[in-house]
Amino acid sequence: MLDELIEKAVSDTIEKMTPVFRLEMKKAVFPRTIKGHEKAAELLDLKIGSFQMRLSRGFYVEGVHYEKKSDKIYLWDRDSLLDAEKSKRG
Repeated sequence: MLDELIEKAVSDTIEKMTPVFRLEMKKAVFPRTIKGHEKAAELLDLKIGSFQMRLSRGFYVEGVHYEKKSDKIYLWDRDSLLDAEKSKRG
C-alpha cells in the first residue's frame, strides 16, 4: 500500500516537472538573445498567433523580455521568456 502511494506521488511529481525540464533543456539549444517573434514562439512551443496575442496583451514587457531595435526587429531574452513561461504554466 505504501509502495503504491510513493510510486503515485513520484509519478505525479515527474509529470508536473516535465514541462519545466523541457523549458530548461532549451537553454542549451537556443542562444541567449533570440531574433524575431517566430524563433521566440518556437522556443516556447507556441503558435505564432498565440505568441503575438500575448505580446499585444502586454504579457511580455519591453526591457524585460525583449529589446525593440526598430519597428520590425525584436531581440528576445531567452531566460526571461522561459521564466515567464514557467510562471504562466504554474
